[in-house]
Amino acid sequence: MAEPHPDDWLLDDHVRRHVFLSAHFDDVAFSCGGTVARLAAAGRRPIIVVVFAAAPEDGAPMTAFAHVHDAMWGIGDDPATSNIGRQAEEQASARLLGATVRTLPFRDAIYRADRYEGNERLFGAVHPDEWDLPVAIAATLAQEVGALDGARVYVPLAVGRHVDHQLVFRAGQVLAGQGADVWVYEDLPYSLRSDARQARRAESAGDVEEMAEVSVDAVWASRIAAVMAHTSQLASAFGYVDVAPNVAVITDALARFALSEKGSVRTECFSRLRPA
Repeated sequence: MAEPHPDDWLLDDHVRRHVFLSAHFDDVAFSCGGTVARLAAAGRRPIIVVVFAAAPEDGAPMTAFAHVHDAMWGIGDDPATSNIGRQAEEQASARLLGATVRTLPFRDAIYRADRYEGNERLFGAVHPDEWDLPVAIAATLAQEVGALDGARVYVPLAVGRHVDHQLVFRAGQVLAGQGADVWVYEDLPYSLRSDARQARRAESAGDVEEMAEVSVDAVWASRIAAVMAHTSQLASAFGYVDVAPNVAVITDALARFALSEKGSVRTECFSRLRPA
């Protein structure tokens, strides 16, 4: 199949809305913020939907693993305050990209009891109690965001295998099976590890088709500014792939990744998701 020209694909007038699903407060900005900025510049009003955005219930018991994360992020003395701080970062980042933000009433994996206590579980298999969660996410998106009403939906590939990213990917499969136009972006910074990226690409080869790309050279400054707006996440997210959390090093790492497909033009790459 011939590769679509970026503008022919991205700025298709038949698409009524562009909905970018972010597992957490930061994933879209980190992974495909340039595409969001391109759409905004063209007047397409992109929407970022943060799926696991709800704060923990008041008084709910917290695991030591969750407390470690809240302390590491350093934006609050408790999970509720931390959640407010991360929402503020997401709003600031989205403004830089020209997007609006919606949130869904699901909680981050680290706040869902002790199902994902420790990195081995957090980046492992989805707990059996949550196998039906993608259906609930898809239903909420269809009802609250109109994901089945002429929208193009973008979901993470789940490079790195964080359970929340896996769940959002599977929600995308549910939506695709219901007739939605669903495309997959490669999660950053996880994809900076070429072995993880290639392994996930191979694993999902039967789930995706029709590649497309978007040039982000014209919006590169906005893309980087939106990444850096997530101040609390830079050390933990980029440290996971051994990238120092400062603007020069992060910019260089993301630029090298964006040039990896073409070599001369910075791009963000997508694949169309087949119905499950």
